[in-house]
Amino acid sequence: MLKSFSIKIVLMTLIIALLTVDTIAQGTIRFARGSSSATVKGKISKDGEIRYTVRGRAGQTITVTVRSGNNYVFAGVEAVGQGRTVTGKLPYDSSYIIELSNGGNATDYTMVVTIK
Repeated sequence: MLKSFSIKIVLMTLIIALLTVDTIAQGTIRFARGSSSATVKGKISKDGEIRYTVRGRAGQTITVTVRSGNNYVFAGVEAVGQGRTVTGKLPYDSSYIIELSNGGNATDYTMVVTIK
């Protein structure tokens, strides 16, 4: 009886922890062989945020363009900037976080990431 109760408490705690953890990245952007850009499509909840990572090298130029049905989804690129379109030089060799933020109702989005 006590063992069953303990297992239920542990499982409930684990489920609550998983639901409340803010993940570092919800997706990784990978380019097809020979390509310098990738397109990601998805849905974002009302006032939601989604994070992706992408690998880049110092001196490369990244461009992230996001379009959405409600026109309230913006991209923020670590160490580069934010907006519907973000372009800038990457300052170091690393994985970069791209965060999409939705300031409106739930919507579909399309994001194009280019690194050259």
